[in-house]
Amino acid sequence: MPNNVPLDNAIHLFATNGKVDEFNSECVGNITGLLVQCKASDVLGGTGSAAAIRQMIYSACNSKSSDTMGIPAVVVLKVGAKYMLTYNVNTSDGLSNGVCGKLERVDYGINDAGERKPLRV
Repeated sequence: MPNNVPLDNAIHLFATNGKVDEFNSECVGNITGLLVQCKASDVLGGTGSAAAIRQMIYSACNSKSSDTMGIPAVVVLKVGAKYMLTYNVNTSDGLSNGVCGKLERVDYGINDAGERKPLRV
């Protein structure tokens, strides 16, 4: 590639998820603004002992995203950053694997513990 071709908007391909994570972290770090970490909130339905439920939630929280259909335990967000869906969420609504978008806003609310938490992005 000639040196004068800007690559800011190019899609980058990597051989490993680790390299993807490194690159994404660097890109998000280069954007000015508040970093928001959205932590997963796991809920179980059905019956089972309290110990079994605790173990299942612990396992879900401590699994690699490759074991949870690509869903990470924590999503790092920053207004102005570009994001890509890596899973079909709602294909009839256009939310499918590979769709890209730019985060424009984060709406906050207060949870039961009185903490400020992101509600909508």
